[in-house]
Amino acid sequence: MLKEEKNFNVKLLTCRKVDNKDSEILFNRFNEKESIKNSIKTKKEITFKEHSSWFSKAIKDDKIEIFIFEYNSIPIGNVRLKLFYGEKIISYNVDKKYRNLGIGKAMLKKILNLKYSNNFNYVAKVNPNNIPSLNIFNYLKFESAIKNGIYFFTKNTKIKK
Repeated sequence: MLKEEKNFNVKLLTCRKVDNKDSEILFNRFNEKESIKNSIKTKKEITFKEHSSWFSKAIKDDKIEIFIFEYNSIPIGNVRLKLFYGEKIISYNVDKKYRNLGIGKAMLKKILNLKYSNNFNYVAKVNPNNIPSLNIFNYLKFESAIKNGIYFFTKNTKIKK
C-alpha cells in the first residue's frame, strides 16, 4: 500500500484517459464524505443512476477530458478538464487512502505539462475549507481571487505572440 511507502516516487505515477471501466471508481470517489464536503456544487451523495447518466455523456463530450492516475497499476486519482469559453476548468480528486502524499500536486503538474495542454487559461474553484487544494494551487503558482467566499485560481499557459 502506498501509505506505507516513505518516499512517493512521482515517476511511477502514470496517466491515462478515462474509459467505461472507470465509471464505478469515479462514482465511489465522488461520493466519498470528504469529497462531498470539499465540493463547490454538490453537497450530497449522488445515485449511481445519476452518475451513469453524467458519465456516459461526459466520455462522449469533446469538451471534457478525464484522466485516471495510477500508481503501480492502482487507480489513485483523477483530473477532469472541461473546456468552457476558451478556458479549461480543473477539478480533481485523490482516493481517500492516498491523500496527503503529494499526489494531487503531482497529478496537476503532469496535466499542466502535457504537450497539448499549452495555450489555455486554466481555472479552478476551491472551497475555502479545502486547505490541501488551496496549498496545491498556490504551490503551482496559480493566481488567486476570492469571490462570494470561493477561491478562484487561474493560470495562463497561452503562448504569447
